[in-house]
Amino acid sequence: MRAEDVRTVGIIGCGLMGSGIAETVARAGQTVVFLEASEELVERARARIETSTLRAVERGSAEAKRAFAKI
Repeated sequence: MRAEDVRTVGIIGCGLMGSGIAETVARAGQTVVFLEASEELVERARARIETSTLRAVERGSAEAKRAFAKI
């Protein structure tokens, strides 16, 4: 398998490191699916990713704009 063949990335646990990975993968144009133990943790992860991505959009990052559209 080649890196360019990957279209979807799954992440188990979306704490600080997992959410950073999710954001990076989304910026690269891939689909991200993550799994957390509770709905509260899902919402926290989603908020962390959205906040970080919005900061990048405000700084003018084109990849972040594309990634934010997929969140």
